[in-house]
Amino acid sequence: MKRILILLIFLELTACLFSQDITAMKRFANQLMQKKEYYRAITEYNRINSYFPNNSDYIDNLNNIAKCYSEGGHYLESISAYKDILKIEPNNKDAIFNVVTNYSQISYFYESNDQIDKYLNKVTKQDRDNLLINSSLNYINLKKYDKAINQLDAVQSFKFQNKANEFKNIILNNTPLSYKKKSVAIAYSLLIPGGGYFYTKRYQTGFSSLIVNSILFYATYDCFSHDKKGLGIVSGIFFTSFYMGSIYGSIQMVDNYNKTIQINFIKKFKF
Repeated sequence: MKRILILLIFLELTACLFSQDITAMKRFANQLMQKKEYYRAITEYNRINSYFPNNSDYIDNLNNIAKCYSEGGHYLESISAYKDILKIEPNNKDAIFNVVTNYSQISYFYESNDQIDKYLNKVTKQDRDNLLINSSLNYINLKKYDKAINQLDAVQSFKFQNKANEFKNIILNNTPLSYKKKSVAIAYSLLIPGGGYFYTKRYQTGFSSLIVNSILFYATYDCFSHDKKGLGIVSGIFFTSFYMGSIYGSIQMVDNYNKTIQINFIKKFKF
């Protein structure tokens, strides 16, 4: 009887010491996180879960690890930590939404929607509608506006219907977007040096390109007119280089113009 009593006292003292160790380690990890020393905090949270795998804060530690990775800009590592939570608690709401939003944050829109489809029927009605709106935003970023509208039409709860209708009206009133075409920019550039820049509303660059190309063309023409073939060839090389450069530059401007149009359109969707 005495041996059993001594054993029980020993186990209780050991548990108490372990509890104190965990509390101190958790407090230190939390302090590191508050100081934005995220990678040191991650090490401490991992240490707690490694040394004490049955501790009551195991999930909370994983959640803090995921947050630290996210705050540090390591979104894939953050997603991995949230997925570890979902292996233990498959219906953990915060983990589900954070996986979805972290994928969207790094433009993994297809992966985000795959996660949404996975959990769409495993959450409450309001959370389902929340996921549907997140899915629509992913489709908007992917320029799949019909699919975005389908997701918005599926929203049923009163809390999210106004937002769904607002997003739907933005899509209907602003699409198709007024993108510029590379083929048109090339055609303008071939006809008029710098014409592609004018097409993409880069007027200052267009005028500069037109002036430089005109000067080089005249210099080339003048050299050959006065039988200065050597200078004419050199000048012609410069003219051709600038001329081709203006064509290539106009193609890049089309990409930049269209990207700006898309970004400004995306900014209309505030959720």
